[in-house]
Formats: sequence, C-alpha cells, structure tokens
Amino acid sequence: MNYREEAQFWLDALRKGTQQHRAALGYVDEYTKEGGLTLKDIGTTKAELEKCRVLGCKVNAQFWLDALRKGTQQHRAALGYVDEYTKEGGLTLKDIGTTKAELSSFKQVA
Repeated sequence: MNYREEAQFWLDALRKGTQQHRAALGYVDEYTKEGGLTLKDIGTTKAELEKCRVLGCKVNAQFWLDALRKGTQQHRAALGYVDEYTKEGGLTLKDIGTTKAELSSFKQVA
C-alpha cells in the first residue's frame, strides 16, 4: 500500500470505532506527513479526527464496562480503564451506558 492507502486504512478503522484509536490516529498522522498529504487528500478533517478520537474512547470505555458486567477478575483495572477513557473522551456515564450506582456495585466486588 502507498501512504494514501495506509492513511485511509487507519482512517476507516477510526471511523468504525477501534480500541486502538491512539495508534490509528498516530498512523493517520504519520502516513499523511510521510506521503506529503493533507487531511483533505485522504478525505477527512481535524474535526472528524477529533470525533473519531472520542468514538475510540467510547469504544474502549464500553469494552471495559462490558468486561465488568461479565465478571472480569480484573475489577480494579477495568474500573480504572472505564474512568480513564470516559475522562479522555469527555464522555458522561450516560454516554457509555452506565450509572454511578452500577460502577459502585463493581467497586464492592473489587
């Protein structure tokens, strides 16, 4: 693949929502710069990349919330990740489909 195709590959992953959003954003940046491309050249904008970053945070927060609901043995770590990604994305608990009460119930198990 050439630089444009690589950048677009990672952009597509971001648009779908990926747990690897940090790496994908880095690859989009890397391949556009190395290829001498602009965001417009690959069909995106800074605003869209920001939305993709937030989506990635939401995907990650929901992944760890789901792990808690399924009974992960890593309660403290999972709660930390839910908190980390929620804050990083500027999300509310409602945005990720939970409440303080539900998160508190996981803390009692941890």
